[in-house]
Amino acid sequence: MKRNREQIAPPTNIGISMMLVVFLIMCLFTFSAIALVQAQNEYNNAVRMTDIRSAYYEAVSACESDLHELNLSVRGDSASAVRTIDKTYPLADDMMLSVTFSFIEREGGGYYHITDFRSMSTGEWSGNDKLNLVQ
Repeated sequence: MKRNREQIAPPTNIGISMMLVVFLIMCLFTFSAIALVQAQNEYNNAVRMTDIRSAYYEAVSACESDLHELNLSVRGDSASAVRTIDKTYPLADDMMLSVTFSFIEREGGGYYHITDFRSMSTGEWSGNDKLNLVQ
């Protein structure tokens, strides 16, 4: 029995070059997905840090304004000056700027200056004591 050429299905030849192309496409897709996720995370972090820095500079500006107002209020009348004033300014949801103004007595009056200036975390921190060890 003679076989007809039309009846025989051609063999599917997937050579090494085709497998290499498929592997490269899969690698490129995987690395592009990783790069996209990393870029999104970096963008979100940059936006958060920009918001915190903006809030920090606004708090510093408010602190300087308060210092100026305090110095104007004691001009010529240093007897009624409060010796130490603590103020806080919000920075972010879980951060604040803590400032301490102290009064310095001088001849003919006195003035306030900043003795403590720090940013602090107001959120609660809970340490993780658990160690997952493989036994």
